[in-house]
Amino acid sequence: MNGLLQAHGSHHIQQIQQLTDHQYDAEAQTWEEMKTHIYQIADATADALAKQFAEKFS
Repeated sequence: MNGLLQAHGSHHIQQIQQLTDHQYDAEAQTWEEMKTHIYQIADATADALAKQFAEKFS
């Protein structure tokens, strides 16, 4: 999870820099990648919770 969250933070930094540099096409691509990535984070979080609380998710 830590690596996933660090990568997501890096996406935000990249996005901010692209907006600052008026690279709107590149920022739009970064945004699409961020959306896909946040779904991966959500899945990993759900999997971890299901493992930790297996009796509630069976």
